[in-house]
Amino acid sequence: REMLSLGEAIAHFLSRLYLSLFSCATIIVGCWIWDARIGLALTFSAPLVVLGLLAIRLLNSKGHRMVDPVEKESAMRVVEFAQCQGALRAAGAVERYEELTEAMDQANAARKKSLWLETLAQVIGGGFVQGCVLIMVSVIATLTVSGSMGLIETIATLGLSLSFSNELTTVMNSLTGMDDRRVLLNTVEELLEAEELPETDQPEPLVTTGSVALHEVDFSYDKDNPVIQGVSFEVAPRSMCAIVGPSGSGKTTLLRLISRFYDVDDGEILLGGVDVRQAATTDLMSQLSMVFQDVYLFDETLEANIRLARPDASEADLAEAARLAGVDEIVERLPLGWQTKVGEGGRALSGGERQRVSIARALLKRAPIVLFDEATSALDAENEQNIVASMEKLREDATLIVVAHKLETIVAADQIVALDDDGRVAQVGTHAELVAQDGPYKRFWTRRQEAAGWALVSSH
Repeated sequence: REMLSLGEAIAHFLSRLYLSLFSCATIIVGCWIWDARIGLALTFSAPLVVLGLLAIRLLNSKGHRMVDPVEKESAMRVVEFAQCQGALRAAGAVERYEELTEAMDQANAARKKSLWLETLAQVIGGGFVQGCVLIMVSVIATLTVSGSMGLIETIATLGLSLSFSNELTTVMNSLTGMDDRRVLLNTVEELLEAEELPETDQPEPLVTTGSVALHEVDFSYDKDNPVIQGVSFEVAPRSMCAIVGPSGSGKTTLLRLISRFYDVDDGEILLGGVDVRQAATTDLMSQLSMVFQDVYLFDETLEANIRLARPDASEADLAEAARLAGVDEIVERLPLGWQTKVGEGGRALSGGERQRVSIARALLKRAPIVLFDEATSALDAENEQNIVASMEKLREDATLIVVAHKLETIVAADQIVALDDDGRVAQVGTHAELVAQDGPYKRFWTRRQEAAGWALVSSH
């Protein structure tokens, strides 16, 4: 909707602006040809127009700077209030959600101040336009009274002056309309000017696939807070590597670095012996399937969302991926089966069902490397067993790198990489090797086993 509004602004206001500027220039040139004195008067009135435009831009910009930040905050709070109804109702805080009230009050106060500034801008702009008209009328009246201009010339010149003032008003209104969309235009400009990850001119082909190696990888989202520090480990083809560690240790970041959503600050990541920075993006993406914790589904049919991974997949391949991920149960439940639309973001499905669709998508792609980020976090025990079984099948042909907290998933891994709080590799080995050592993994395993044994006990 906002992009449509921006397109309308460009098509409507910009065309009117250019047409009005051309009309003003034509009137001035025509007056110079007809009567140099009138042309001179119009030319000298131009600085007034420029001053008026500058005043309008200055006041409108000041108003936008006041309103835009608080309106963004207000919009975010409204969305937050709508999305967090469950938590707010559970806490009994629906009626006392002060953050939303404060944001709305600040937005209303800013809008009132901005309205005064915009009104003042219109008054000043109109005053400068009328000043131009006053200059023209004074010159015409002087020439008419002195006998230098006849009645017909006077009427014609007055008509030109009024047309000139109308075109000036159109110019000011068009500029004001463009200014009202300046924030959206700036947002689009930021997106278009966002720095892209560099592409190599001579990409290396990914011939040998399936192996993953990280060598002394460092990464930070900002320079003062490193997330990954000196991480090194290797994953053999057709094996399963589990990455464990405390929250904030950089587990998800590692998967995003392997996918080259970001470039490493130092070190290198190799897929099949090729640095991901030296591979073509299309080749790199063809090697990877990704199942992230935050699953997004498009407002399309269930089948279309899964076929996104491989549009030319056969019906048999689609059915097999659905069976392994447990999506066939979802198909049976939905009124139109495969052709049921899942809604924007997959809102027609539960969190666990969305996760299963995402896993089916990864299974259908049949990439040599599959990245799972908390893939079983939203599934019940029965479905988790199905996913673990599908992981075992994937290991026959693909390399699996799994970020998980579930004990069954971790134990099944051929290799476990344990990260510490600083984003460094604390331990690497199999479950049997690491649980026998006194280290972060053993403590992690002990806590998980204790948590698995928790139960609610009645006080009666």
